[in-house]
Amino acid sequence: MEFRGYLNLALKWAWLLLLATTVAAVGAWIATKQLPRQYVSQSTLMVGRATQSQNPDWSDVFLSQNLAQTYSQMATREGVLRAVADSLELAASWQRLRGMVKAAPVAGSALIEIRVVDSDPVRAQVIADEVARQVIEISPTPKERENLANRAFVQGQLETLREQIPQAEAELQDIEREIALASSARVIADLENRKQARNAQVQAWRNQYAQLLSSIEGSDVNSLSVVEPASPGTQVGPNLRMNVLLAALLGFGLALCAVLAIEYLDDTIKTAEDVEKRLGLPGLATIHYMQGVEHQRQGLVTLHQPRSPVAEAFRVLRTNLKFAFVSKPSRVLLITSANPGEGKSTTAANLCVTSAQGGQKVVLIDADLRRPSLHRFFGLSNSVGLTSVLLDPRMASREVMQPIDGVPGLHVITSGPLPPNPAEILESPRIREIVGQVGGDADLVVIDGPPLLVVADGAIMAGFADATLMVCDSGTSRFGAARRALDTLDRVGVRPVGAVINRLEPRRVGRYSYYYRYRDRYDYYYGGYGDAQDGRAEDGGPAVRKTRHAPSRLVARLRDRISSRV
Repeated sequence: MEFRGYLNLALKWAWLLLLATTVAAVGAWIATKQLPRQYVSQSTLMVGRATQSQNPDWSDVFLSQNLAQTYSQMATREGVLRAVADSLELAASWQRLRGMVKAAPVAGSALIEIRVVDSDPVRAQVIADEVARQVIEISPTPKERENLANRAFVQGQLETLREQIPQAEAELQDIEREIALASSARVIADLENRKQARNAQVQAWRNQYAQLLSSIEGSDVNSLSVVEPASPGTQVGPNLRMNVLLAALLGFGLALCAVLAIEYLDDTIKTAEDVEKRLGLPGLATIHYMQGVEHQRQGLVTLHQPRSPVAEAFRVLRTNLKFAFVSKPSRVLLITSANPGEGKSTTAANLCVTSAQGGQKVVLIDADLRRPSLHRFFGLSNSVGLTSVLLDPRMASREVMQPIDGVPGLHVITSGPLPPNPAEILESPRIREIVGQVGGDADLVVIDGPPLLVVADGAIMAGFADATLMVCDSGTSRFGAARRALDTLDRVGVRPVGAVINRLEPRRVGRYSYYYRYRDRYDYYYGGYGDAQDGRAEDGGPAVRKTRHAPSRLVARLRDRISSRV
């Protein structure tokens, strides 16, 4: 399908796409407005105190990151959540808290983020802080008082050792000077003993200092601390704009899928392009939908509205059919269709009128002996007709030919009384004789035949016609039925010269937008195509242009411009 085809498809189903998108967006807006607001509060924990060390060990940092993974999993387990619910005396169960609490480590760090989503911002803050506290409680981190007391004791011991070790080192230096000045062997021996004892004591103090310092630093690797307490929750949902946008896109997408499915499953003929591509028949004419036709006599637009675009389309059909009879001595045309109600009788009647208006002698025969209708189009009597001549060999065809008032050169042979066995009557050699007699004095003989798929009469009539014309109803005729009709004609050795697309709606015009251009230009020059057939009113003045269809014409012009640019 070309881009123009997709554009016509979009214009055709624009109402459904717009309706589905609007309904989905409005529904999402109403539903979102009724949802409770959601708030999120976040608390952050740190595993260990590697950031406080001037020379952190990489193994401690790696261990803290792995522990952060473990603690983040423990934060959403039953033990922690049940303790939170009991501590805060919440009505919600721990299972419901699991849907509210999310904990995850920050990538590449020893931090743990605890997020709580709730409809109450204060309650979200309290729950986030309590979850952080419960995680700290289950960790090997000492309790707050014990931790402070132990840290204070160790700090005191370290301060004492920091004072004692320098004093002992200064005393050793004094002993060294006394040894250097002493002259008595006994005094020197005593000083050496004091020096050894003080060295041993200094070394013991140094070892004790290192152990105390190592014990403090080592205990912080698997400890938890709050680095960012929770704050009152900020609103995170519902996101009205995003919900409406997503719903609108979803509605549009579903409608688009439905449109594509409908178009894919739609097997009806719509335009002459469809007939040319899928049936291999040339589209000889496109007859647009006739508005304001309430009975069959109004369907003779070539007689009552000869300057209308529809009448012009029948004149185009008349011109195109001339090429089908270039190499034929006689001109007998059968007009048929696959099923009833596709407009073959309307096409036959208007084609004969416009051919007679062009100066030809035309005879129109109603060969549909089951549901005849041509006598209604022209307001003729159907007491005698084709069946009368077929059943009475003494009756000549001229006796049943009825002239049409206002259309010189046109004669109609109605069906006549309906027989009980139409197929047997049409198979008799008499029908060929009648058609031959009529064709001898006429320039064109048009036979309105029965549908091909309903009865066998249509295939019988196609056997002695010089050409066959298929009529397809736009939006009603199906390709399957049209193919079966063509197969029926193939069995009798007949190939239609072309097809007529009947009742084409304006929204299916596509590349046939010349219809609108012709109509608008005619309205400009002649002021409409109503009863004023010569472009003037009955009083001789200019005809008044009819504007009751102005909105539709504006839309038509807009579509025409889009199609021409595409």
